[in-house]
Amino acid sequence: VVRARTPWPPGAEPRRGGVSAFGIGGSNFHAIVEEPRAAPAAQLFAFAGPSVDDCLAELSVLASMLQEVSPEDFADAARSTREQATARAPAGPARLALTAGSSQDLERRAEALAGARAAGQAPAALEPLGLFAAAAPDAGPRVVLFPGQGAQYPGMLRELAGERPRVAAILERADAGWQALTGRPLRPALWPRDGEQPPAEDLHAAVFTVSCALAAALEPFGVRGEIYVGQSAGELAALVAAGVLDFADGLRAIRARTLAVLELPLADAGCMAAVACGAAELAELVAAVAADGGILVVAADNCPRSSLAAGDTAAMARLATRAADAGIEVVTLPVSHAYHSPV
Repeated sequence: VVRARTPWPPGAEPRRGGVSAFGIGGSNFHAIVEEPRAAPAAQLFAFAGPSVDDCLAELSVLASMLQEVSPEDFADAARSTREQATARAPAGPARLALTAGSSQDLERRAEALAGARAAGQAPAALEPLGLFAAAAPDAGPRVVLFPGQGAQYPGMLRELAGERPRVAAILERADAGWQALTGRPLRPALWPRDGEQPPAEDLHAAVFTVSCALAAALEPFGVRGEIYVGQSAGELAALVAAGVLDFADGLRAIRARTLAVLELPLADAGCMAAVACGAAELAELVAAVAADGGILVVAADNCPRSSLAAGDTAAMARLATRAADAGIEVVTLPVSHAYHSPV
């Protein structure tokens, strides 16, 4: 029994100990605790084929290829063999996606899927196991939509760049291209230090780069659009993803576009906000606020429950107040100007 604080250095095995509590009234409690160990980073695996069973066959091949791989080498081996397996997968409407942290984990999931399929279970029954399969018919063309500025956050692509060579390659091209255009790399705009605010000139280029990198990262998994569209700065990313515009030309275009706005002589550059309602409801709010003066418009109709507003600073403040009174959430976007508005 340990009666005083005693050094307990870590070893190869997790440290475990028993803890007992003896109550005066006769209630005793006992527990065994174990030192937590960091779980290996899970790897994503995605397959496409004519049917879920075809996807399962590809998964089984991959699990067999990685069967003898140690946990330490699993991430590297998974990256190299995953692209080989994906390249062999025939085109088709069925999809299978899962994550696994080790070869044993991958094998267990493959066996679970095989057992479920043999038992005639529906794909949805596998979701609690972390297996997502669907065999929905291909109802139309695949459309990829790229966002504009406002959705950015610090640290974009940091982890993915270490996992996906295609993403790392896009970042290298972005750094080199931005260095040539501005004399500084672009990566600090993606990964700013605490308290740092990247130049407004760099933010559009960062969002553009992220979109292009994500499109490149998804290609090895068979995720390719037949139609590419973009909102605002996302239009240039759509052109690059569609093969119409070179990435370096896209960087030059996004910079010229941004500078044209930043150089406007404005006393009030305005602001933008995401509003949690449809465009029709937002239009009513905008009309009520604009009746008191100022510039305020519906800047984008994103979906039935999300829209964008843009306008001068005072009008946007009144909109936020009126929306809050109506129970509608308003989130100000981190942008430099009231884009897509008369401001």
